Amino acid sequence: MNIRTIRRIGTGLCIAAGFSLFFSGCKQTSVNTICLADPAHEKDYSREQAADGTVTISVPEYRGKVTDAGYDEILFDYFTIPADKNVSVTARITVHSFAPDTEPTGQEAFGIMIRDTIRPDRNSLFTSDMASVGGFYGRFNVFGRYGTNTENPEDLRNFFRFISAANPLSNLFGNSSLYRISSDDPKTFILTLTKDNTGILASMTDEDGNDVLSDMYNRNQDGGETGRRVYSEDGQYRVYLPTDSFTRGEADCYYAGIFATRNTSISYHPKDVKISVYDQDKDPPAVLPETDYYSVFYTPHVPAQNQRELGDADQVIHVSTEGSVEGSGDRDHPVDIYTATENVRPGQTILVHSGHYKLTESLYAVNSGTEEQPIIVSCEDTAVFDFLGKNSTMDITGDYWQIDNLQITRGMGLMIEGNHNTVTRCMAYENMETGFWISADDIETPSAYWPHDNVISDCIAYGNRDFCENNADGFACKCRSGEGNIFRRCTAFLNTDDGFDLYAKYIPNGAVLVEDCTAFANGYRLAEDELIRTAGDGNGFKLGGSRKYVQHRIYRCTAFGNPTAGFTPNSNPWLYLEDCRGYNNEYNLVEHFGGAENPEKTLINCDFTDLDDFDLLSEIRSYLP
Repeated sequence: MNIRTIRRIGTGLCIAAGFSLFFSGCKQTSVNTICLADPAHEKDYSREQAADGTVTISVPEYRGKVTDAGYDEILFDYFTIPADKNVSVTARITVHSFAPDTEPTGQEAFGIMIRDTIRPDRNSLFTSDMASVGGFYGRFNVFGRYGTNTENPEDLRNFFRFISAANPLSNLFGNSSLYRISSDDPKTFILTLTKDNTGILASMTDEDGNDVLSDMYNRNQDGGETGRRVYSEDGQYRVYLPTDSFTRGEADCYYAGIFATRNTSISYHPKDVKISVYDQDKDPPAVLPETDYYSVFYTPHVPAQNQRELGDADQVIHVSTEGSVEGSGDRDHPVDIYTATENVRPGQTILVHSGHYKLTESLYAVNSGTEEQPIIVSCEDTAVFDFLGKNSTMDITGDYWQIDNLQITRGMGLMIEGNHNTVTRCMAYENMETGFWISADDIETPSAYWPHDNVISDCIAYGNRDFCENNADGFACKCRSGEGNIFRRCTAFLNTDDGFDLYAKYIPNGAVLVEDCTAFANGYRLAEDELIRTAGDGNGFKLGGSRKYVQHRIYRCTAFGNPTAGFTPNSNPWLYLEDCRGYNNEYNLVEHFGGAENPEKTLINCDFTDLDDFDLLSEIRSYLP
């Protein structure tokens, strides 16, 4: 392919030619290109223009993303639109690659985008109002965010999209292979995205004019997964947005154009792109639908209804692999684990008999104990909860549960969404997601309902591996977690992403206490006697994210043999480590404070000296059961 050199100017922008822009009756032909990413990674993003004018944008699997939190690491060909104008963009785009892997990460994306800000330094850690049509979350999609100009950080969660193919806990997720595109069978689409006085209007068809978004719309009960509903209007899809959307950025303008990111390759010819800009006063005033166009999907978890009494005189409910729904719950007439968790009452103990439990669906602990009468789940010897490779989890949504001595495998791990729960002496291994996770699953959960005051202690998480090998941690307390959560004497190794992940997303999480924990060889998987690097970050202790200030405290923890950082604040402008040890990681300590001018760093009696005689494989073998 003949590549035309793109001329660089001041802030990393580029000038190219060929678009047709109709602006106040005048045709313009200049377009800018920007790589919204870490400048050190820009070399991995590719934009080529052939002699015939065709532009190809390609981003490899390990770079770039679009997320609901606003971290748009993209390659973007765009026009600058005056803030007092509306815009409509139509483009014919050929997709050579989109989410070609067995399972999408949910961060691959391409299409037409309208956004209210770009950053001259191209740092991706900021939030922008944005609307797009194209591919996202393993699907053909209409997606975006709004309300980022608010002073209330909770409003940053205002994100809309059709239901995702990448969300394994959703009842509506579908077969992402229907939308997978590889280089041996490229596909061409006609996309249109319009911003008007009411919000956005989008369409996407194949070359024959068939609507490719209708399947997504029909799958979704309300037409949108979160926040704003997406309405169907004769093959077009409308999202009603507040009138101040797309006004946060540079105040006097916003941006419209074509983009691609992560594991995606697209091409277009400038003659097949039309951008029309027109005065806002030519648009009719916004007319909202008769139904409520804003919907919050969050509802608190409700305890099980119509419970029946189970258990023996000592308030013990016996569970076995041969237990049945009809059992009474005494030792001679045990019940199955689902029946036990649905009917257990405060002060009772679920005694899980030893065995291999083959579970076919998620196990929800929705009832709650009390501080004086907790619900106890314990095992006589060894009980394995095997979710058989399904998208299922053990989810503790109630309060005051005490879980002891269970093994969780081949599912989505153990998740805590309730409060005042303890998990001790448990193992989570070879799951398809994070081993132990403290977080509210629902993106719309208000921070007042985020799980708090939970303790996970003396647990082991190893070999947890998501399909794309970039997201499964050993232990996580991130994204939507409250105050007072604790990890104590836990060990994480051979998880595809991080050992311990305290990532913050929209707004700061609660501070987490981590004591006497160990993380090693995360970011690797073991194949026979060979360590293979995964696509995950590979940190031992990731202690923040998104430049959110959170006062996590880490005491007497050890990280070794991780392929990236032993310890990193990960853009959190706070770091507190006391009596910690890091050795033979790629970097034992990475002081990444997100550009904060005055980060708060405390290191007390820490040692980051490598060992001369170190054998990571031997260490791994010594920990494997």
